[in-house]
Amino acid sequence: MEKENKAKFYTFVPIEGMTCAACVTRVEKGLRQAPHVATVNVNLAAEQAALGLDSDQVNTQEILEYVQKSGYDVKRAKITIPLAGLQDTAMALKVEGAIRPLLGVVNFNVNTVEEAGLLEYVPGMLDLEEVAGRLKAFGFAVDLKSGSRTVDEMAFGDKVFYLKKLKLKVILGAVLSALVFVLTMPMLFPFVQSVPLQVRLYVAFALTSVVLFYSGRQFFTGFLKALKAKTADMNSLVAIGAGTAYLYSTVVTFLPWLAGGQLDGFHIYFDTAAMITSFILFGRYLEGRAKTQTTSALKSLMELKPRTAFVQKDGRWEEVPAEQIKKGDVCLVKTGGSIPADGVLLEDQATINESMLTGESLPVNKKRGDLVIGGTINLEHPVKIQVLKTGEETVLGQILQLIKEAQGSKPQIQKLADRVAAVFVPLVLMAAALIFILWMLSGAGLVQSMLYFIAVVVVACPCALGLATPTAIMVATGRGAQEGILIKNADIIQNLVKINYLFFDKTGTLTSGQMSVQKTIAFDSDEETLLRFAAALEEQASHPIGQAIVRKASEQNLKWPPVEKVKTRQGLGVKGEMEGQKILVGSLRLMEREAVEVPESAKEAFNRLSEEALTPVFVSVNEKVMGVIAVADQLKQNSAQVVDYFKREQIEPAVVSGDNQKTTQKIAEKAGIQVVHAEVSPTRKAKLIKEYQGRGHKIGMVGDGINDAIALTQADVGIAMGHGTDVAMDAADVVLMGQNLLNLKKAHQLSKIALKIMKQNFFWAFGYNVMMIPAAAGLLQLTVGITFHPAAAALAMAFSSVSVVSNSLRLKRVKLDE
Repeated sequence: MEKENKAKFYTFVPIEGMTCAACVTRVEKGLRQAPHVATVNVNLAAEQAALGLDSDQVNTQEILEYVQKSGYDVKRAKITIPLAGLQDTAMALKVEGAIRPLLGVVNFNVNTVEEAGLLEYVPGMLDLEEVAGRLKAFGFAVDLKSGSRTVDEMAFGDKVFYLKKLKLKVILGAVLSALVFVLTMPMLFPFVQSVPLQVRLYVAFALTSVVLFYSGRQFFTGFLKALKAKTADMNSLVAIGAGTAYLYSTVVTFLPWLAGGQLDGFHIYFDTAAMITSFILFGRYLEGRAKTQTTSALKSLMELKPRTAFVQKDGRWEEVPAEQIKKGDVCLVKTGGSIPADGVLLEDQATINESMLTGESLPVNKKRGDLVIGGTINLEHPVKIQVLKTGEETVLGQILQLIKEAQGSKPQIQKLADRVAAVFVPLVLMAAALIFILWMLSGAGLVQSMLYFIAVVVVACPCALGLATPTAIMVATGRGAQEGILIKNADIIQNLVKINYLFFDKTGTLTSGQMSVQKTIAFDSDEETLLRFAAALEEQASHPIGQAIVRKASEQNLKWPPVEKVKTRQGLGVKGEMEGQKILVGSLRLMEREAVEVPESAKEAFNRLSEEALTPVFVSVNEKVMGVIAVADQLKQNSAQVVDYFKREQIEPAVVSGDNQKTTQKIAEKAGIQVVHAEVSPTRKAKLIKEYQGRGHKIGMVGDGINDAIALTQADVGIAMGHGTDVAMDAADVVLMGQNLLNLKKAHQLSKIALKIMKQNFFWAFGYNVMMIPAAAGLLQLTVGITFHPAAAALAMAFSSVSVVSNSLRLKRVKLDE
């Protein structure tokens, strides 16, 4: 009761994996140890824990850790929040800092290129209204009630609207800046000399005010927000630079007594203030246009989703919005139409174009019962499908989510830029103030010293630094998706380049995975009985060897009763009971482990079949070997080519397989691989990788089955073939859609080029400031007698950002070798 009284407020945590009362006890016991948790009540039916908290300083990550220590997990959700106009890295860090401490926030990353934030949170713990309120304090009005899909789609619309509005401001600013320039430069435009000086200055003041406080309003409002928060960002630099010139000119215009009552000969810099603002706005617009191209791949994938679908209702076809489709609906897809959701084909055959998702150009032939993917194109004749998955559950929905998560993540290389950006602006302001004082002490005068101050402040905006990696990441992940390569995290791009060993699973990775039964050798029964017993068990498994046996039995129209107590021995085979008899189907090691006596004749058959590069599978009934079934797989067409590429890249290939030594060795030789690890269990695969890592190697692992999931997780980079199991793809860092192993080569090439471009962007971003700040501070004046005008500084700053984005966009056009 005392603990109950300590609770100040309550929150709910959704728990995954609980099945009984013992689970409830373990979760409650674990959570009671978490800091600031006064009471815990776990509801098994509701699958959630009600926590009474005695403080609002609760760390969400700690809650997750204590649940995980108990052996369970916490459900999480993700949404992308549009933050139109947020382009400054320093401000992005402040926004992240405001949201991350909220209870229920797992992570929040702002992407200044996409102008959006990726929020990962615990439903039930996080108050989305509070998130919206904190974002509103920064000037972002967002609606988080609509759900992630609506919010994501809204982000694209906001960007388009923002760019249109910015374009109008740029045009207005350019026209008015040109007029101000004419009015304040009578020596270049003699015809304005007929207009009284005071009138010219009043008009210039009015026009400049419009440029600064309408077209450039965002800089000044951003500056005031930063000032209120006792910080500084890019808006601060622009506002101070343009504002200083504007304020100085305004004082001289309206207080002429400061010039001895005479304005003639006194320099006015309204044109400088207006042009600084206009040039930076123009750069911002060009940058925004370029950045929309970095998300073009994601937008193209979103557009694959058809707007409407024809659904069978009461015996007729009714066209409905695609989002109204439900699981179980039967849909009609016309010739040339997009399949509206994932489902199964109800026709005898169909030809589907899946290139937009897999990157493979050839159409795929489908038969009745085959899976069809939403967003792909039906080519030959109208077909019917039955819907299995909709919305974010579909392959396309998962691909979109993976890309958004990757584009919202930050690589290690970006952390240096974040640290620099956090302190850069205050340092620039201090440096500019010092430069102003030094020039004043040198006798340069107020006006000249002020110009140097303005030039340094304007030229040093760290925009390019903040864009260096996000733009490259966005283009790389988008280009990868177009090629059928899904990269889940930004760090993977760096890690994939660093690997020096690449482990290949054999079946379904180096080989086609389309195994077929080549031979059956029966000892104490006939071949049909042998196949019937083996197929009965293998029907319950998803391994390609088992599927080959089931296909062979089905082709012979064999029937079998249901089996019981089926258990899969990963990497070894399957065991179960049928008609009261104990059956084993699997490797020689499975027979030995289950104490089945293998006669010499069976061992001789095993060796003979292995020498022929076949995979022998033993079948035993009641601990007696009934016979051997031999299956075979073919090396994929491009396997040897891909292996040769990685050898040239100084990356050592190796085969790691659960298959027997002789068969694995034969396949490895055909692929050109010398390092072979055969008859390896799933856990041994992971341990093997860990051993190599212990020797200092960086390991990549390519696989496609449940057997590979542990190894994919252990590897520095886990790569799953997209035709594999969901478990393998969930465990992997990179997913290669389709079956073409050439995509593995392309993924490595793409990562190499992307990392090179990131480094180039950093070089130019840092190099730009190293060169430009001294020039703006007066070094050119001292050495060659050239003054670096503040307007030129603004133009240079604007194009520094554009150049970084343009360099990243090269990834869209770069050729990846076939």
